[in-house]
Amino acid sequence: MGIVALESMFKQLEAWGQDPEDSRFGDLSTLVTKNLQWVLEESFDWEARQKTGCSLHERSGQRADYRNGYRYRDILTRFGRLKDVRVPRLRYSGYIPSILQPGRLALPEVEELIAKSLLCGASRRETAEMLTLLLGYPPCGSIMARVQAELDRQADKFKNRELTKKYKYLFIDGICVRIKDGRLAKDWMILIAVGIDDCGYKEVLGYARSKRESAAAWRRLLGQLIERGLDCKELEMIISDDSSAIALAVEDIFGDDAHHQLCWAHRMANLANAVSEEDRAECVSELRRVYEAGNRQEALRAYAAFRSRWAAAYPGFTRELEKDLGKLLAFFRSPRPHWRYIRTNNPIERLNKDIRARTFGLGRLPEQGELLPASIRLVLAKKQ
Repeated sequence: MGIVALESMFKQLEAWGQDPEDSRFGDLSTLVTKNLQWVLEESFDWEARQKTGCSLHERSGQRADYRNGYRYRDILTRFGRLKDVRVPRLRYSGYIPSILQPGRLALPEVEELIAKSLLCGASRRETAEMLTLLLGYPPCGSIMARVQAELDRQADKFKNRELTKKYKYLFIDGICVRIKDGRLAKDWMILIAVGIDDCGYKEVLGYARSKRESAAAWRRLLGQLIERGLDCKELEMIISDDSSAIALAVEDIFGDDAHHQLCWAHRMANLANAVSEEDRAECVSELRRVYEAGNRQEALRAYAAFRSRWAAAYPGFTRELEKDLGKLLAFFRSPRPHWRYIRTNNPIERLNKDIRARTFGLGRLPEQGELLPASIRLVLAKKQ
């Protein structure tokens, strides 16, 4: 086949591959933006008529103001940037369209897109790139800063709210994230407290940022929960991993008001690391009988059998297990249907997983003072 015949075939294929709507109507995106601009200008004129009390050039004794020509401004929408949109001017009272705010070019829906992008885990740069492709224009820095400030405000309002419910269980845990502080990224601990109310609903009660997971940091967070209304008398149990810092803080803050349950999932993970590979399956099976027992007495008998079998081979693990046995079996004090949910820290681990997913980009955001990035704080606020 000759070159001329190939060129002829390619031209035919090019015509077949064209969008029939585009060839008939032209660029639909341009048509949409033009129609949207017309709709906005008509709605602005209608609002101006309502405010003045009469139509343009109409004589009426009910007139409240006078038209004073037009001004032109750009408006950022989700369909693109509208240039030179005509906005009526009033002589005395002034006029700002109801869908716009003073000093803002973007419609509220554009700011909602930015907020959702940040909350989904995109960094500020990635958000700008995505919206440039989606909207056809890059969002200016003032819009990004305003959205982040609003996220900060919502998160702070949630963090400092009054706790009015009665909570039966309190799950506490810490997660390490990397946050940009100045020019360097540093590791910080986010301390999180999640409560289960008397109706069974899970709710993030509070959180704090700390350089390390210390007893003092946990005491501050737990003390703030009590100041905001957490009733220690109604709290039946506190569930956590076997952190010594948490144990000290819980004892100092709550004393005998609530029982402390240690997470069995963490203890079973410690067992897998402490025993040899050939004994691992058998050890796990026998230790599982302890927390799956029908009552506390059966659990103690199961532990005695485990100790007699494995104490000589793994004295260190058995010694630590016996030392914490009272806290590991504290869940037997609660109603039986609750046992499987409160003997581990799993209800808070799902929240930690969501935070890790969002810190991939958001952990590199600039951080000021003692605040967390707004994206992480909104994750905490929304996970209830």
